[in-house]
Amino acid sequence: MMITSAETPAADPPATDALQDQCLVELRNLLRTEKEWIKVHAAEFLLWVGEPEGVQVVYLNELQQFAAKPQYRIGIWRVLAQAAATPEEKKKWTDQIADAFTDPVGPDRIHAAETLAKLGISPTTLDADVTRRAIAGENRPLSLYTLWGASLSDAQTAASNRQKFMALALDRQEEAAPRRLGAFILRRLGGLTSSEWKQLAEAALSEPLSSGIQLNLVHAALVTASPSATRSEPYRLLRIKMLAAQQSGSVGDLMELAAALAEKGQPADVAVLTPLLKHDFADLRASAAYAILKIKKRSK
Repeated sequence: MMITSAETPAADPPATDALQDQCLVELRNLLRTEKEWIKVHAAEFLLWVGEPEGVQVVYLNELQQFAAKPQYRIGIWRVLAQAAATPEEKKKWTDQIADAFTDPVGPDRIHAAETLAKLGISPTTLDADVTRRAIAGENRPLSLYTLWGASLSDAQTAASNRQKFMALALDRQEEAAPRRLGAFILRRLGGLTSSEWKQLAEAALSEPLSSGIQLNLVHAALVTASPSATRSEPYRLLRIKMLAAQQSGSVGDLMELAAALAEKGQPADVAVLTPLLKHDFADLRASAAYAILKIKKRSK
């Protein structure tokens, strides 16, 4: 669908149970047939929409096959932790992720630091000294993911750390990759003040498309908007920019669009996402299916 000047798509979205069933079938098919991170994403999407059936069985089988495979095993433990039925069972898997992070020469540290933060576990509570060294170290992704996680348990530094991620995301002298990571962490942290959100929104709207991170900033601004900010003119313009991404031929842009709509999409946006269920890229199909399910769940 093409949008040039409208805030929302003109077409009415499909609103049948058949579409919801199609999305669930797609995610279950991807869980069964895909490998590694696409499989992880399909599993997580099913868990997050309250459809856990079969996920744990699939991932216990993945564990048997790939428990020794660096990096991907973090994804396996991540899924099993979220699928766990009891706190004790969850701890069994999060302890392994924690061990991977605290191993100073381990091959999984970046993935482990990211996963701990995503699961809401501060590395400071695991080993404060290892955490400090990781933050101060030269491995930038490890440092940033660890700083994100450390922010979860320290309210005193959370605000200043959020400012660090904001500064990184908005620094046009920086390379695209660290800026993109800064924007991602910023939207996951949330908690922006009204002035911080205004700064982020203005920066997102003025960011040149050529930088490669415009949509990342737009996504962060959309997701972190307060209820009052969602009624503002900057928010309306941010939605227009995000919805315009459906015209892009870039899978990365379409993934960003689907992820943003999963969090902040409106019922009319289902019409934007439905064509993506037929895309060749499996991870995009998974993201679109998840976004549709989330929008339909919010609109009930």
